[in-house]
Amino acid sequence: MALNVDHSEEEQVEALKRWWKEYGGSLIIGIVLGGSLIAGNKWWQQHKVSQAESGSTAYAAFLKSVEANRYDEVIKLGESLVGEHSGSSYSDLTRLILARVAFDKGDTDKAKTHLQSVLDNTHDSGVKNTARLRLARLLESAGENDKALAMITDVTGIAGFEADYAELRGDLLLAKGSRQDAKKAYEEAAKKAGNSEYSQLLKMKLANLGAG
Repeated sequence: MALNVDHSEEEQVEALKRWWKEYGGSLIIGIVLGGSLIAGNKWWQQHKVSQAESGSTAYAAFLKSVEANRYDEVIKLGESLVGEHSGSSYSDLTRLILARVAFDKGDTDKAKTHLQSVLDNTHDSGVKNTARLRLARLLESAGENDKALAMITDVTGIAGFEADYAELRGDLLLAKGSRQDAKKAYEEAAKKAGNSEYSQLLKMKLANLGAG
């Protein structure tokens, strides 16, 4: 009986050796890869947290310089933040402010560049609509009414901004001499604005057209 047991054990050992020879390497690779994936995922999560904290700190410093009207520092910190945190919400918001700063300094081309970058890259619908409306206003101020009108026509995903788009469309149509179409746009804007202070401004525009 002992011989049978020994023989059985030898067969098991040999079978184990054959299995290890055939699958052992793959098993090790699987373990290594699995460990690497876990470690990599943990590193990525930590990296994202670190980036978010870094972006928050940089944005806070940027806002302080804006509030203090330190123009040179605003540009330096803003451009640094945009470069180091590209694709983040901090980058989008920073570009919106840099666009305003550039406009206030008379550099409309720079302002347009910042706004277009936000429009092209942000994934936030609110930020995207804000950038589009501001860019269209810049085009309006430059007399590029047709281009501005095309930019805000047949745009989707404007929930919460319907009145703003309608008002701007009215301003652009009025500038082009289309008073009746402008009136319709202002009426739409006033309806979307509801009972708010903003609606009072729109009613004034309608009154100036002889429609209120």
